[in-house]
Amino acid sequence: MQSQEVSSAPHQQQPSVSLDHPEKTDGNYYSSSITSPSQHESDGELVDGKEGTAETNTAAASSVPPSQNQNATPDWAHGFRLFNIMAAVTFVSFLMLLDGTIIVAAVSRITDDFNSLNDIGWYGAVYQLGSAVFQPLTGKIYMKFKPKWTFLSFFALFELGSLICGVANSSGMLIGGRVIAGFGTSGMLNGAMIIIAESAPMHRRPTLIGMVMGIAQLGLASGPLFGGLLTQYATWRWCFYLNLPIGGLVAVMLVFVRIPQQHPRPPPMSVVRSIHSDLDLLGFSIFSPALIMLLLALQWGGTTFA
Repeated sequence: MQSQEVSSAPHQQQPSVSLDHPEKTDGNYYSSSITSPSQHESDGELVDGKEGTAETNTAAASSVPPSQNQNATPDWAHGFRLFNIMAAVTFVSFLMLLDGTIIVAAVSRITDDFNSLNDIGWYGAVYQLGSAVFQPLTGKIYMKFKPKWTFLSFFALFELGSLICGVANSSGMLIGGRVIAGFGTSGMLNGAMIIIAESAPMHRRPTLIGMVMGIAQLGLASGPLFGGLLTQYATWRWCFYLNLPIGGLVAVMLVFVRIPQQHPRPPPMSVVRSIHSDLDLLGFSIFSPALIMLLLALQWGGTTFA
């Protein structure tokens, strides 16, 4: 009986043993776990699947812009590039506030040339009116489009309005030019703040913004002085021509410098397709006429409609 049990023992199926650690025999390492070919295939598929997932994740990570990667170092502007950006936005902010008060000393000469004493209040009011109407829309525009080209577009609109005012041959044409210039200013000051925020780290922004606004306020204070000098020794048209050469210098300074972009914007064509919802044009079309009517009532109240 014992011999039969011994002889039948090799034919019995032994349970598979799986060791966590490899065994060494004749200097070679091998695993004592026994696996079937199907298990190898499934393991291979699993490994391939893991590798595929890793490759997919790597490709997806590489496609993410550096600004979206939390571990990436922000691309702040330094040295001459930062100086160039700050000088450009400072000039623009200075011109914007200068243009609001430079016309004060030139109004009397303008009304004499055009015989338009009744329009004396409009030359300054429509400039602020055009800026106020577009203010709610400019913030959304900067969120959807690149700050550099958006800023230059608003500044080009301001320059166009200044050119129209300079060559105006009637009071109505001058008022129209002031409206266009006001449209441009609606995105200039807030655009300057956005460009500073994109170009400098948080701890440097208060100093840079203070410098820009301090110099810009000089334009607000010195506007009547410049207007009086130009009107007396040249012509009132130079109150508007003055913006053109400085504007050309600013455009050159910004076009050829790369402004950092910490927050990526969507492709322009995708914004154009959904511009109605992205920019809330319906809300803008409701808000703007209401604001215009309010400002007209304040302008005409007590004078035209007493």
